Formats: sequence, structure tokens, C-alpha cells
Amino acid sequence: LASSYYNDDDDDDDDDDDDSWKVRRSAIRALTAVVEATKHQPAVLWTKNFNVRKNKITTVANALVHRFKEREENCRVDVIDCFTRLLSITVTGASAGVVAFASADDMDTSSTEGGPVVVDLRTKYGPTVVKACQNLLSIKKGNERSKSSALSLLSTLCLAPGGVGGAEEIESVFAHIQSFLAMGRSGADGHLHREASSKSLKLDALCLVRVMLSCNKHDPIHIKNGILQKLLTELCLSVKEHWYKVIAETLRVLAELPRFFVTGYSGDEDAATKKKEMDGVASSLYEAIEPLLAAHDVDQEIKECA
Repeated sequence: LASSYYNDDDDDDDDDDDDSWKVRRSAIRALTAVVEATKHQPAVLWTKNFNVRKNKITTVANALVHRFKEREENCRVDVIDCFTRLLSITVTGASAGVVAFASADDMDTSSTEGGPVVVDLRTKYGPTVVKACQNLLSIKKGNERSKSSALSLLSTLCLAPGGVGGAEEIESVFAHIQSFLAMGRSGADGHLHREASSKSLKLDALCLVRVMLSCNKHDPIHIKNGILQKLLTELCLSVKEHWYKVIAETLRVLAELPRFFVTGYSGDEDAATKKKEMDGVASSLYEAIEPLLAAHDVDQEIKECA
């Protein structure tokens, strides 16, 4: 698995082999077992280099990230889920002090004597992971399981320092989510995802938005601008969906929005412009939510979220 990304020609031959995917899937499952076995000391999978073919070396984490390009969807989903699990247990390990994430100001990521091993997720892995997930979310036809796994990985990444990144990354992720939410609606032009009308995929997308808003790992200004430019309109329309779980999750997302229109300003904005923007958002939220409060035949979960 790890060696495949070092030589594109070899990789293409492997992927075209009718049976090679079975070998790769077995390798991924073995790595998943390794991840679980090292969950109390996950740093080794991020920092220790292992020999692969042609005298190349790589870490387990790096090998997984570079294999997000896997052509066989069953294998691709397993790769993404394996990395998501590794990231999740590493976040837990960082909370317990057995591993540490490098901060934005750290120049030296080597561990101090007796201290936890430092993982440079923010600069070494984060941008590559986000870009790979964006590529998967950009696929126009099918691959819904891969898209769902990519959304789950981004949600897990939000729990680590730096989240999904800065303004550019946030806006790009929101653009994909906007397209997911628009699909299946009369007159909607979800050009990025013409077949992505799956209810479960919409729910996964909304869960990611809620995590991005609640994790406190992103600049509030970037979140606020991204919401205004990409998501506010679609979120307000999503409360009219038919599936109660999508409606309830949309309402949970909307509940997270108001604070960004208090904290999401630099202080240099014109007071009148700021007030107009805040009033417009408040009006949009009220108009979306009030009909659900007035209705008598809605699901109890929806009523409580509203």
C-alpha cells in the first residue's frame, strides 16, 4: 500500500489489475488493526519511517494520505476511514498528553526529552488532507461513500489545531456543502454534484458544518464570511426539506450562527454596515425558523431544535 504512490506507472498497473484491489484492501485492513493496536501511543504511526520498495521510506500516516487517490471505491473508503481513525485516536492522545500537535508558531517539532512526541499535523498533513477531500467532494457522479467518508474526515480534522485551514479552505469546503444542500431542490443548480441528492449525504454535510462552527478551531471572521457568501441561503432553505433528520440538523447549525455575527468582525467595519448585516442575518434566521414553531404537526425533535 505505502509503496504504490512512489511510482505512478507502477501504481497504474496495480490499479488496473482485476485482483490487485483485494491485496490492497487486505493491506488497509491490516493497517487499521495496527492503528487500533497502537491507540495508546499513536505517535509512532506519524513519525517512524518504514522501508518500502525501491529503497524509499515513509510513515504510515503519509502512506494513507497519499493513497486517497485509490481508484477502487471499497479500498478508497477503507483508506480514508483508517486515516480518520488514526487522527481521532491521536486527538484523544493529545488530550491525554501522550502526543502533542505542533502549534502554528513551532519551528522545531522534535519532542523534548521525556516529553510527548510532536506531530506536525497543521503544516505537514493538514493541507494535503483537505485538498484530497476537496478532490473527492468534486467528483460529479456517484462515489457517495467516498464523499461521506471525506466529510467525516474533515469533521475529525476540525478537532485538531488549525481545523480545516484558513479562509480559502473554509470557503472551498462551504462551496461543496452548498452544492450538496442545493441538490434535489426544484430549480437548484448544484453543478458540482448532479447526482448527490442522497439524504444521508446532506446530513453528513450538515454535521460537518455544525462541527466547523462549534469547534473553535477557525478564525470567526473566516467562518462568518464563508457563511454569508456560500451557505446562509441554502441553510435557510434546508429547513423545508422532507426528512426530519435533515431539518433538525439544519436547525442545530442555524443555532450556531448568531455568535459569529458578534465575534466575526475585525473592529474596522462601519457600524451602520455591520448593523445592516446583522439585522439581515437575524431576519433570515427568524423567517426560516418561525414557521416550524407555528406548525402543530411537526416532529418533536424539530420543534425542540427550533
